Amino acid sequence: MTALISNKKYVDLSEPDKLIMALSQGLAGWASFMSFGFRKRTYSEYLFYYPIYEMAIGRRWQIRPQAEIASDTTYSKSKSVDFVFYKSARPKAGLEKCSVALEVKYIKNPASFSGSIESDVEKLSGLSAAHLGVEKYGKPRKYMMIVGKQKHLSEFFDKYPKIELKKKVYGQVRTVLSGRENLASPHGWYALGVGSTSNRFCVCVLTEQDYWNE
Repeated sequence: MTALISNKKYVDLSEPDKLIMALSQGLAGWASFMSFGFRKRTYSEYLFYYPIYEMAIGRRWQIRPQAEIASDTTYSKSKSVDFVFYKSARPKAGLEKCSVALEVKYIKNPASFSGSIESDVEKLSGLSAAHLGVEKYGKPRKYMMIVGKQKHLSEFFDKYPKIELKKKVYGQVRTVLSGRENLASPHGWYALGVGSTSNRFCVCVLTEQDYWNE
């Protein structure tokens, strides 16, 4: 599915894609706003939880931040996922019920970043509606959101690791970042904040791929 996003409307996107597209664009603006207030030193991925929550609530989604992964299932790689969103069907509006699982990562300094993007992708890949308690809302759509300065993301993912999963994740990020801003593709999309090229924030979104489940 490929669609150009304009300021007037979203074109040919599912409800989950519309939500995550809005979050990515809003988060890029939020990061820019905070940087102009000299708040960059306080950045962590948790700082982005508040705007994500507020934007999703405003778009009439139900939200569970730090959603617990059911312990009575066979999936036990992690205790929680950063966000679960879900929405009931609205037949009159032609909208079906749906659910979303989202992981967020912030790369502040590529040289000292110790997180694992691929472990979050692996966690998302194994999640079902039962794991998240959203069986009534159908199979969850899964997304990975990576936040950082544009130059830092380009630098960090301009690598070719030997581990197969990491290699594929990094390749997916490079594919997304090589496209046009706010242009949804089968691999994901990215949104940019304002400011100079060296200080501009970027929010890169990865959509679930077949290799996530291999």
